Amino acid sequence: MGYPYGPPPGHYGGYGYQQQVPEIPSYKGWAIFTLFCGFVFGVAALAKANEVEMARQRGDFPRAWQASKSVKALCVIGNVFGLLAYTAFLAWIIILVS
Repeated sequence: MGYPYGPPPGHYGGYGYQQQVPEIPSYKGWAIFTLFCGFVFGVAALAKANEVEMARQRGDFPRAWQASKSVKALCVIGNVFGLLAYTAFLAWIIILVS
């Protein structure tokens, strides 16, 4: 005997039913690495990576995808900024020593 108007709220369709959760990368490891390259961008990326996890747990997949894209952009910017800053610092040290 089924439900005439669909299953009640919170009912996931019976035994063996698994909700399809898309794999959305949070880039949390990359965000932690970015903390050491571009600190400000790393903090923002880490906050967004946590937002990805929370949105995915809530089932808000469009927001999770958007936050994931933001994390990736922040990590790229932070790593490029950090690489340029470290290179400039190294060049400055070499010039001072010479």
